[in-house]
Amino acid sequence: MHPYLGIVKVDQDILEWHIPNLPYTIPYQIVNNEIQILRVFHESQFKPAKWENQ
Repeated sequence: MHPYLGIVKVDQDILEWHIPNLPYTIPYQIVNNEIQILRVFHESQFKPAKWENQ
């Protein structure tokens, strides 16, 4: 697995992974060597300014 495959978009702790051939983005963070998925986001929705606490 490659947990740092995502792109840093929002801040240094949150990465985004765009699912190939699907309109979904998964924002996630890595805490204590664990991947924490913050949400599954459909790209037709309004993207929040911050992924956490939304």
